[in-house]
Amino acid sequence: DDPISPECYPARFFDWWNTVFPHPASELTNGAMRRTNSEYFSFCNAHHLPDYTDLVIVELDTDDKADRATLDNFELLIRSILLRPDPPAVVILGHFSPQVHAQSGFSGPDTWHSVVAQFYDVPHIRYVLYWITA
Repeated sequence: DDPISPECYPARFFDWWNTVFPHPASELTNGAMRRTNSEYFSFCNAHHLPDYTDLVIVELDTDDKADRATLDNFELLIRSILLRPDPPAVVILGHFSPQVHAQSGFSGPDTWHSVVAQFYDVPHIRYVLYWITA
């Protein structure tokens, strides 16, 4: 349950980052909150991010809905991060889920996130999980 446990994804990523780009002043701030979507973070992201940061990784595919309101909230979130006085680099992580896409007509939250990523020229890294059953 510790958000900066050595076993959590942000800590593992941070460890990898420090092996590739070692710097003694690097620090990890995990602003994630469980079961929280871009509707919340679009208005409250400043409470979860340090005033000065170099890199923000956004991953909200799991909790965002596949609708127009998600597009508006996610766009506000990314724009508010990029408009900070000292804007950080932003990377959007996402995943393609066949179940979500089948339910939402192949237009899941990652599709809406891609629209925002393309508009603001922010990298959107998506990974795909498939099951093959015999």
